[in-house]
Amino acid sequence: MREPERYSAVRYLAAKAAVDDDALNTRVMDALRRGLPSDRTANRLRVIEPGAGVGNMLRRLQQADVLGEADYVMVDLDEHSLAEAARVAKALTGGAGRSGLKVEIVVDDAAAFLDREAAHGRRADLIIAQALVDLLNVPSFLRAAAGALTPGGLLYLPITFDGGTMFEPRIDPELDERIIAAFHATMDARRTPDGLPTGGSAAGRALLRELPHAGLETVAAGASDWVVLPRPGSYAQDVGYFLHHIVNLVREALRGGTSVPDAALNRWLSERHAQIERGELIYIAHQLDVLARKP
Repeated sequence: MREPERYSAVRYLAAKAAVDDDALNTRVMDALRRGLPSDRTANRLRVIEPGAGVGNMLRRLQQADVLGEADYVMVDLDEHSLAEAARVAKALTGGAGRSGLKVEIVVDDAAAFLDREAAHGRRADLIIAQALVDLLNVPSFLRAAAGALTPGGLLYLPITFDGGTMFEPRIDPELDERIIAAFHATMDARRTPDGLPTGGSAAGRALLRELPHAGLETVAAGASDWVVLPRPGSYAQDVGYFLHHIVNLVREALRGGTSVPDAALNRWLSERHAQIERGELIYIAHQLDVLARKP
């Protein structure tokens, strides 16, 4: 696949669904399944998903028959992503046997929504935040999530980035390392709107460290690495677009900065895009899946 002329967050989120499906830690998912109430017909689950994106997690959980009877609240700041999520939800709830699922779509900030839910006594049995905590202040988010959970409620945090980015084959080992270090540094420099540091490039380990301080118990944790390979000489589904988008994220983060000269960065970007077009690029990102419980 050639490099696209324009990039779309909605298409990226849809394309990465297949990559996430392969990466999710099955042991942590099994712990989630076991931790939910066994009788979910008499007692409907209330689920909140901050950072719901285009509805990939809702689709995944319904196809795996994890939720059963549930009221599912999808929260995101991106209206375009939520429009696609609404389409996914309609397809799921309109199918045979899916009448027990009710979906609500909310445009809002993750932590602010959870704080308001807790303030109004509307608590959840399960809160899900996939690939989100690196963009948020970890202690603040965990406090908000703990406040919005019922006693015994679960917090599921899959695909949380934790400090590993690898592109193969290498172009120039020294340049590769400089670019990846600079890319991670931009993650660590991010701040929330109120000036607090985000989880950044070490969000996964920050979760494990901060959960007890938020009054939450870690139930299970495990790796959920993205490992993207051509098979053979091309990429399944829309994964080629996913890879071009990842390389473009590096461009957006580093272009015009002082850590890597633009000329060297541009050469690196051009070769990475060419590797994708030739079906050669291998991309690996280290992430963690974490499941916690409110006592």
